[in-house]
Amino acid sequence: MLLPLGLFLRQNLNSTHPCVPAPTKLSELPEGSSAIIESVMSGRSTLTRLRELGLVPGTTVRIVRRAPLGEPIEISVRGSMLAMRNQDAAHISITSVTP
Repeated sequence: MLLPLGLFLRQNLNSTHPCVPAPTKLSELPEGSSAIIESVMSGRSTLTRLRELGLVPGTTVRIVRRAPLGEPIEISVRGSMLAMRNQDAAHISITSVTP
């Protein structure tokens, strides 16, 4: 399977490498990495449900694993495991805290 260049670089290079920007969306975060949620887009019922489950600004999340084709992703948030689509994760802005 071919990956977009940016995703390939993030998965294969140290995230502190100057040519690889830090992920800004939850969908871009590599497996095993943690981040703090900065904002969650409003207006979508799916995202409203995720906010109700604890995905709110200031919360730490970790990408546990990705399905073989890259979707869905499993995340750990507030002691719970959640699965979500990349399409929804792309609407969650983050600040990365671990590579």
